[in-house]
Amino acid sequence: MDIKKIVTDYITAENTDYAIMVTGVWGSGKTFCWNHTLKQAIEKIKIPGQEAGNEKKYSSARVSLFGLTDVNQIRQRMLEACVTDKVDSRLFPFVRNKKNIFGRIISGLTRKVAKKYADIEEEELAEIYAIACDLTVLRNTVFCFDDLERLNPQLIQDTLGYINSLIEAERLKIIVLCNEDELFSADEINEEIQYKKYKEKVIRFTCEYKTDIKTVLTTISKDICKHSCDYIIKQSERISRTYDEAGCSNIRTLKFNLDVFDLIYQPLLNIPCSKDERTWLLGHYLFLTMLYSIEYKRGVSPDDFDSLTSLNEEREYDIDWEGINKVLQNNQNKEEEDEEEEISYLDEVRNRYYGGNNPSTLGASQAIMEYIKTGELNEFQLETEIQNSLSLIRKQMGSKTQQLLEQMNQFLVLEDAELRNLADKTLQGIRNHEYDYFSYPIIFHYLQTFITTSMWNSISEQELYNLTLAAMTAKEPETKFIRFWDHTMAGAANETANYKAIVNRARLFNDQLQKKEQGEEVRMRILNMLSGYTNWNNAFDILQPELHLVDINEVFEAYKRCKNADRRMFIVYVQKRLNEISFKEEQTFFESFRDLLQNYQTLVSPTGVSYYLNKHLLNILLKAYPQKN
Repeated sequence: MDIKKIVTDYITAENTDYAIMVTGVWGSGKTFCWNHTLKQAIEKIKIPGQEAGNEKKYSSARVSLFGLTDVNQIRQRMLEACVTDKVDSRLFPFVRNKKNIFGRIISGLTRKVAKKYADIEEEELAEIYAIACDLTVLRNTVFCFDDLERLNPQLIQDTLGYINSLIEAERLKIIVLCNEDELFSADEINEEIQYKKYKEKVIRFTCEYKTDIKTVLTTISKDICKHSCDYIIKQSERISRTYDEAGCSNIRTLKFNLDVFDLIYQPLLNIPCSKDERTWLLGHYLFLTMLYSIEYKRGVSPDDFDSLTSLNEEREYDIDWEGINKVLQNNQNKEEEDEEEEISYLDEVRNRYYGGNNPSTLGASQAIMEYIKTGELNEFQLETEIQNSLSLIRKQMGSKTQQLLEQMNQFLVLEDAELRNLADKTLQGIRNHEYDYFSYPIIFHYLQTFITTSMWNSISEQELYNLTLAAMTAKEPETKFIRFWDHTMAGAANETANYKAIVNRARLFNDQLQKKEQGEEVRMRILNMLSGYTNWNNAFDILQPELHLVDINEVFEAYKRCKNADRRMFIVYVQKRLNEISFKEEQTFFESFRDLLQNYQTLVSPTGVSYYLNKHLLNILLKAYPQKN
């Protein structure tokens, strides 16, 4: 349905004795359509019956009926909307306190009083005054009456009657916007019957508005997406398709969704990774924000919403859902009935967003879900989740390297040209840094074997060695620790010095990554706990001597800012670690914390719970690690 054409045809038609209605669900974008499409189209139409060369065009004004208590207030709102529109679009756009000025002018104050509130030219003031006082001026304005459903049901009939008088007596063109499904409640049957009678007399055409997400997206993203606007516009087709499949056309939900994604866009860009990996990463988190935003705004239960995290976990969905449902239907246990409802909801989500297929297993985001629910974003948790998703992406993208290695492992059955093409293609991949960091040793070993056996001679072994080291260096910033990697080559010739050097470099680098990962893990735990984001019981699971890998100053700054409840639990944690675990590697950490705390105590007021807790912790540390004279 082309609502724009219906409206413009209505405006250009002569002697119309009716209004038209545009109806749609709340949040579908009816007002947005008026402001960004219908308004501009109307104001391009010439008013009929004018002299050639001196034609004027229609004006337009939107009047909200929200909060109306008497139909006699409609005229005042029409005048205010008309004056506001003209001033905002053409007259003194930089005047302050416009609303106050309008009210005074409309109330009949003199021009002298009006000039006191703003520097208004005499001609401009005359035109505003004419609009406010000369009712015939309104005939050149097309009015949009919005929010009809927000009126008291007792006023709806009177309002339609008033609109009818405007149409018949003053020949005005009027468009009504509303959500017709929400006009009356189930027990207001009589009012609804009377409304339909009045509507038949006043409203000739009723148009159902359906949101064009793609068009709306292009318009609103410029204002909402301060960081991600270009990316969002490029993804408009995908976003529009996802909203269509989810059965969501709510503009408020879309705005909320864009706001959430724009918040996490910069952290996604800050993660070191390749171009292809970032494409996957951005696409996955855009989808997560759409899934979480649409389902949350749909009004699902808290348990159902929280269950969405299970969709994108790293596991296979090989459960027989139909079989489970049959079993549950035969079981009268309430807990199992609740489980059935949860399974049914997740199954419904899979059908809506994944076409009934298994969801992608690139990680969920509890941090985004908590932000959607509470407005508070745990940046530490988000960063961890993004890193986890990146690891899963690399795992899936790694299949390309695995396919290459499988081909190279079968080199003895290849024809000469096939082997040369395979080796040349692999060499180009090394130059382009296409492979995972820990795949380079075995790739080097294959190509080195081809060179030493004279099966391939496009490059020397030393050149290959230098290129491999350069590729590994380039991949280091985006590489994470792995617990196991296979650098051996079955049936290969004896290992050379270059190959051993590459393997040793990879092994040492992996050891560094392990220490860094361990330090980052304990750092995140400690900081999250001091911020109240994590259960302190999880801290007691840290058994390895890893505190020496943490920046003591960062931890102490977090300790100074934490709440007393978290401060108390930190003291319990420290005491337990000192009494039951006691690693020598951590002595430096606790001694430094002791000195920082002792100095801090001299700078703060010796009162309050925090001072008492700090003093208690200091005594514990001094007992474990006394200061030397």
